[in-house]
Amino acid sequence: MFRCADSLHFTVKLEVSACSSDVMTMAPAFDTLKFTDRLIASGVSQDQARAQVEALQEALQSADVTTKHDLREFQHHMDLKFAEMDAKFTEVDARFAEVDARFAEVDVKFSKMDAKIDAKVDHLKVSIESVKTDILKWVTSLLLAQAAVIAALVKLLS
Repeated sequence: MFRCADSLHFTVKLEVSACSSDVMTMAPAFDTLKFTDRLIASGVSQDQARAQVEALQEALQSADVTTKHDLREFQHHMDLKFAEMDAKFTEVDARFAEVDARFAEVDVKFSKMDAKIDAKVDHLKVSIESVKTDILKWVTSLLLAQAAVIAALVKLLS
């Protein structure tokens, strides 16, 4: 409580209220005695000075003003949130590393399967070539046999 020269009594209230973001808001400090003395010294009547001080005090208390304390609290709050996000990103990075390891295992399995398939295809190619050779031998033998039968029939009939 401040006491003016003419025994006016004013109190400076410092209100603290909770914001939605859990950051405390504080009305700025206001020296009512000094302000009242300035008004009276400049020729304003004591009643007018009191009315002006009370009006200004009400305006300051109801104003939604961000203080340095609010900013420090908000910065701390944001630092905590960023730390949480960093932890989550670290967790996600670890999960991606696990997925990458699994994909590497799958790639190895696919490479082995590709090698097996290539070996089977090569074996099939060899088998097909062998069958082609056997078919050519049979066809050639049959053509020769057919030619011999036709030659024998021509000789018989002539």
